[in-house]
Amino acid sequence: EPGYEIDLAPLDSAVDALSHRLLGMFPECLRYTKQQVNFWKELAWHPTIGHGREWLSLHFAHREPHEGMNAFVEKRPADVAGLRRRIAEGKGGEFLYGRPVRTCPGCGARGLPEDFAYCGRCGHPVTPTRETEG
Repeated sequence: EPGYEIDLAPLDSAVDALSHRLLGMFPECLRYTKQQVNFWKELAWHPTIGHGREWLSLHFAHREPHEGMNAFVEKRPADVAGLRRRIAEGKGGEFLYGRPVRTCPGCGARGLPEDFAYCGRCGHPVTPTRETEG
């Protein structure tokens, strides 16, 4: 893909030079130095990894992480301005297809996203509620 091509020869040279430098060091001292350097990272990592896992599992399907991951995969800038605009317009930034505020008049399904025009359960048209007309 144009614009994404780089010459890796300088990186290969740098890695080769670094690996030769590391081979010239005392193995036990190198291992312990690595352990010491990583101390603060590991001290913070282990007590907080559960929080990160829970946050991601609760929010991954929400608009912000969804946009960020898609932008990364599609190699484009994330549309942060679009997300902020939705929030400023009162549409919220959490849910991909709007807040779950609609009820289907056909089958009674509740919690349908405000951006849906049709019920995902029975296909009946869903009219906006007063809260979503705004």
